[in-house]
This record gives sequence, C-alpha cells and structure tokens, in this order.
Amino acid sequence: AYTAGYRVYYGTASGSYQWSFDAGNQTSAPINLSPGSRYYFVVRAYNASYEHGPPSAEASIDLSSAGPTAQITATLQSSNTALLTWQT
Repeated sequence: AYTAGYRVYYGTASGSYQWSFDAGNQTSAPINLSPGSRYYFVVRAYNASYEHGPPSAEASIDLSSAGPTAQITATLQSSNTALLTWQT
C-alpha cells in the first residue's frame, strides 16, 4: 500500500499526544505552539484506506523558557489605518 498522507500527533508529555492534525500529502506543516512547555511530536503515515502505520521516532522542541516579550500598542490614525508601536 502506498502512502496517501500523514497525521501529526503532538503534546506536552513524551509519549502522550493531546492533539493531532492531518497534514495530507505534505511533508511539512506549520503548528502554532504556546510558550511555556516542551512539545513532543510523532508522525504516522496512512494509506488510501486510512490505515495508519507505526509512529515515527519522537521529536521535541523546548519552549519552556520564555523569551523576550513585546509590549504592543495599536492607535487608530484614521477610519482605516492604525499605528502599531512596540518595545521589548
């Protein structure tokens, strides 16, 4: 059976994935993550019958140490423009 697509599983504990999404036949996809945790990921391929293969090796990314944050302000300049200002 050939690979029809990929499902990405991820969560904040190794081996335990709270979320997943179907990446279709793409081999990369953006994921929005919240700072403050380490995230763990695996990918499983599936065929046209949605039979899933075994998970990939687990990968992780550490977002537990918060980086600099920016204070941002938006000020209305006219009926359809705003001025954004920020500082770190």
